[in-house]
Amino acid sequence: MVALPMDRRQNQQHGESAAHKAPHHPPTTRIPPFVIKAVTVASLGGILFGYDMGVVSGALPQLKESLDLTQSQQEMVVSFLYLGGGIGAAVGGSLCDSLGRKMAILITDAVFVTGAVLLYFSWNLPSVLVGRVIVGFGVSVSGIADVAYLHEISPSEWRGSIVSVNEACISLGFLLAFIAGFAMGAIDEGWRILFGLSAPIAVVQFLGMLAMPDSPVWLEEQGRMVRVLIPLRVKKFVFCRCLLS
Repeated sequence: MVALPMDRRQNQQHGESAAHKAPHHPPTTRIPPFVIKAVTVASLGGILFGYDMGVVSGALPQLKESLDLTQSQQEMVVSFLYLGGGIGAAVGGSLCDSLGRKMAILITDAVFVTGAVLLYFSWNLPSVLVGRVIVGFGVSVSGIADVAYLHEISPSEWRGSIVSVNEACISLGFLLAFIAGFAMGAIDEGWRILFGLSAPIAVVQFLGMLAMPDSPVWLEEQGRMVRVLIPLRVKKFVFCRCLLS
């Protein structure tokens, strides 16, 4: 047996003792409540996006019979959503930059409700087309504002997952549109209900966004600095330099 020098043995024993006494802190796998809230509220826009894009497939057959639409008029009902989407794409970025991501989401929620109510109470083809343009505008701006908000409000370690959830919610919106179209197929004037179902979702998102903070990135661009307490981890708070009015 080889004897170790005294100082080496003492250092080794000290290291083993310190390693034994050091507390073990496994990496946390719990998603912070703030992140869950942000995903739940902002990703509702993804559901609205997918639902309003897909709902026309279930509503169009009944709408054709109710308003006695020709083939070209049916094509207009479908395509006018994209006309509104083109307008929203042209101004959505500027809207987010000038008013903020949070305010842009609130505006799109109001647009969704307006379009859904108008479509629900539509009495002729022009009113349906106007409602489709309004909803298309909301769909386009929502696709910009929701993703930007989620990206900028989320902690870096969760950012990719959060944005992916929003994309998954778009697919969920398409699925809900299919289920609603199947359920309303046998109901007289069921197309009104199909178009109107997006309004409650928009109202829920609107109320939820009122309690959410604005994007720190946008606030920083405005030049108004203040220390904001944002919970980013379980039982831990991180002070961030952001802007707030």
